[in-house]
Amino acid sequence: MAIVVEVRGAGGVGSLLSPLDPVPALAKIAAPTIVIQGTTDLQVTVDDARRLAGARPGIALALIDGMSHVLKAAPAERVANLATYADPALTLAPELAPTIVDFIGR
Repeated sequence: MAIVVEVRGAGGVGSLLSPLDPVPALAKIAAPTIVIQGTTDLQVTVDDARRLAGARPGIALALIDGMSHVLKAAPAERVANLATYADPALTLAPELAPTIVDFIGR
């Protein structure tokens, strides 16, 4: 149950810098879907995740406390959070795998 949204634009680099709203694209997907969001993600907010999960009925939302954008446990403080991005010794947030397994088992 994976969803991959590919975005292509004829505008080159400029199109990459334009805001992207994935909500309309996700609304068209009928497959079982879960939005997994970390509460310490510096790039995507919890409100963004709630909006994405609201794209259509039936989309599950899982908020993982203390998980960053790179799926690792990270503090909310920006500098310390960013330091986790380049630390290969850090494993995935402990709640991530069980959240995915639980969703697949439904």
